[in-house]
Amino acid sequence: MKTEDFIEIDWIKKWALYSPEAIAVQSIDQNVSVSYAELEKLINKTAWYLREECGVEAGDRVAVLSMNRFEYVVLFFALQKMGSILL
Repeated sequence: MKTEDFIEIDWIKKWALYSPEAIAVQSIDQNVSVSYAELEKLINKTAWYLREECGVEAGDRVAVLSMNRFEYVVLFFALQKMGSILL
């Protein structure tokens, strides 16, 4: 099955359209708070960087060793948008 055979369900994108100013992610430890619109932009930038600069493609598996951080959430959704898998 190819990636284009799947139906796109991008909830962050939908929430960015419906409630762009609502808080999507908040990290008290990192003192970070972003709206759905901001999160959607960060996800798109990260997905572009991973594809264009790192060569990550749909179906690739990406391993990450990380603590619970805001950037991990962005990475998770960027890889999901690309059709890649976060390990």
